[in-house]
Formats: sequence, structure tokens, C-alpha cells
Amino acid sequence: MEKIEFIEEHAPADYLLKLDLTLPGWVSKSLRPDDLKRLRLAVNRFLELLSPLLFHHKSQLGGFYSIHTWKTTKPLEPHLHVHLNVFNVAHNRKAKTFHRFKPLISHYKVKLAWRSALKSQGLWDSPLATFLPDCHLGYIKLADRVRLMSRIRYIFRKPIVDMNKDIGNCDTSHVDPVWARALLDYTPRQVFVGWAVNLKRFGFKCS
Repeated sequence: MEKIEFIEEHAPADYLLKLDLTLPGWVSKSLRPDDLKRLRLAVNRFLELLSPLLFHHKSQLGGFYSIHTWKTTKPLEPHLHVHLNVFNVAHNRKAKTFHRFKPLISHYKVKLAWRSALKSQGLWDSPLATFLPDCHLGYIKLADRVRLMSRIRYIFRKPIVDMNKDIGNCDTSHVDPVWARALLDYTPRQVFVGWAVNLKRFGFKCS
């Protein structure tokens, strides 16, 4: 929250564009050793594709994300997805300035961009042009601290929270013990992207 308050004051951002991005079921179920690395590269590629959909100059987006490996209401089932949050300011490296943009974007174009990003990392295999990934968009005004904190708590919660809440929805008769152990040990990382990776260059100091 400290970093968000700094960005709100110095960037200055006033909205958070939230994007919940899913992957094909076969990726979730197979989850090869390097798939999480591929997914992080896909997120970086997605941000590059997202920029021209939001503004028409060469600037960089900034934000943060977490990766969830489980289904919310049925936490013992694998469901790989990304909770991405993008501030409505972009940074121009050459001019060393921030500029604000309207966080309005086409849902359809977001799906196309995310599919392209997944394809670039071998995480999409459907040949059908009409088949698109599920993507959910939303907006949060940074001044709305209740909604903002709710979002942060939601995306950084551990799977054990959902297991305690919704274990009754799960089929526990055929649970892979290795998968269950991985869930118990999993903690979603907060990963900053774009210009938000290094806030120290803008004067941020940890308290």
C-alpha cells in the first residue's frame, strides 16, 4: 500500500485498471516446470500489446500482478490465472515524464492481445480464430480505499483461505497429495512490472 500511495502522489495515478486473465485448461492441468516462467514472460508481452490500445505515444505502462494456480470456489482444482493491475499513468523514458490516460479499453481487444501474448510463449494451441481466452476487466478509483484494499487482499490471499472456506465444494476422493502440498505452501508473489519495477529512481524510499 505504501508504494501505491507514492505512485498516487508522484505519478500521479488516480485509477487502477484491473485485468483478470485466464489460461487454457490444459495448461492448468499439466503445469510443466517452466510454465510459470513462460506465464511471466507472457504478462510482459501483454503489457507491450496493451500500451497502443490505451494511448498513441511511446511510453511504458506500470503496475503489479499476482498468479493464482487454483480455482476460487473449488480450490483443489487447478486453475492458472493472473490478477494484473495497471495504473492509469504511463512513463516516457526519453522525456522522463508521466502522463495520465483514460483507463477505458475494448474488452475484445484485450482478449486478442492476451491470446497473442500466450501464443508467444507456447501457452495457447487453439487454431480457431474465434476462440478467445476469458478476461475480466474492471476499474478502481484509487481514492476508494475500501475497494482498493479489497482488491489487494483478494489477489494476494493464500489458497489455504479458499480451502478453509470452500472445501465442501471439492472432490477430496482423488486429490493428488503433491498438488495439495503445493497449495498449502503457495504464497502469491507481488510482482511489479513496467516503470513500477524500480520506484527508487522516482524518489521512493521504504519506511
